[in-house]
Amino acid sequence: MEFEQETAKILAPCLYVLNKTGKISKHHLSKILYFADKSHIAKYGRTLTGQKYIAMKDGPVPSQLYDFIKFVEGISDGFFQTAHVQYVPNLIGFSPRYYVFAKVPAEMKFLSVSAVKALDESIIANKDASFGARRDNSHDSAWQEAWERPGKNKELSIIEIAKSAGANAAMIDYIKATMQ
Repeated sequence: MEFEQETAKILAPCLYVLNKTGKISKHHLSKILYFADKSHIAKYGRTLTGQKYIAMKDGPVPSQLYDFIKFVEGISDGFFQTAHVQYVPNLIGFSPRYYVFAKVPAEMKFLSVSAVKALDESIIANKDASFGARRDNSHDSAWQEAWERPGKNKELSIIEIAKSAGANAAMIDYIKATMQ
């Protein structure tokens, strides 16, 4: 897949949310995606975004998307840059005061039915939530485990995310098996 299409695939969940919500803060976007992923992992054993989440002070942040937004915002140090980054400004924009917006519709061929359902549920549940409520709700056991871990690796474990979402033992075993 060429990088432009691959970038559209990476950003499809983000674009879907932004097309449904309009301009929202990067924090708001990150939490809607996190809660959708959390639900999706517990039900299906896999992420819908393909993102790794990093524990930051105000909750989990999808790592690659965060880097893409920083690039569009003009504050990237360039450390993370991949071949994808050149296409990101064609897909998402950033306006003053921390608002992210979609420049194009999401490529629906990159979103499964289960992904759309999880995204819609998360949008409904979180579209009117305050910053504090989103932050507090995202400070779950998966975030706590990563945040308190010694060292610099603050990536949330997919197993811990599944547990925090109430995944049953069979699903946890399934996730562990697919990780090997």
